[in-house]
Amino acid sequence: FFQYKALLKAIEQIKKHNQSIQNGQYALQFIPNIGKGIAKRIDVILQSDNENQIYENEIMYITGIGPSRLQE
Repeated sequence: FFQYKALLKAIEQIKKHNQSIQNGQYALQFIPNIGKGIAKRIDVILQSDNENQIYENEIMYITGIGPSRLQE
């Protein structure tokens, strides 16, 4: 539950961030509510997708969020 809330806060801050996010270390340093775990997840997402877009199946894989929770 806490992981889910932390992820929602991080996503909100990433959406507000006006600059490109090159990697997880950048996010950890310059974006509020980004911890080491989320920074690692950002690295995985950026490495797995050439266009730097997050797809639903990647979110479920990286965070462990299931399809019903993702729809909320």
